[in-house]
Amino acid sequence: MNKLYKYLFIFCLITAFFADVKANDFLYNPLIESKLPTDPFSFTIYPNPVVGDELQISFDISEKPSKAVVFTITNVIGQNLYTYSLKEEDFRNGKFTINLDELKLEKGIYLIKMTSGENSKIQKLVLR
Repeated sequence: MNKLYKYLFIFCLITAFFADVKANDFLYNPLIESKLPTDPFSFTIYPNPVVGDELQISFDISEKPSKAVVFTITNVIGQNLYTYSLKEEDFRNGKFTINLDELKLEKGIYLIKMTSGENSKIQKLVLR
């Protein structure tokens, strides 16, 4: 059976099945809200790629961890170039800013790692 006849056959079956169905025959149950599960330990980098001298890091931690939350910037061969431990005010704001001009980083690709105890996330950072 070629595709056209197959689809025509399916269309005829569906049409025949719903021929006697009225709008009142359906139950209406609206979906109020649907949330996708979020990662309880994540961060975003803005802007990326970075063109200026400021980098903003926003983080999402569902509850304050018992261990310190540390951000590190490394080059692609793993050398640690910068370390920042979150402060109490950072937890209230949910973000902090790094002045890249002070770090004197060359244009290129770097890795930012967020670590707390056993949890860690890594993202790529591009400086242009």
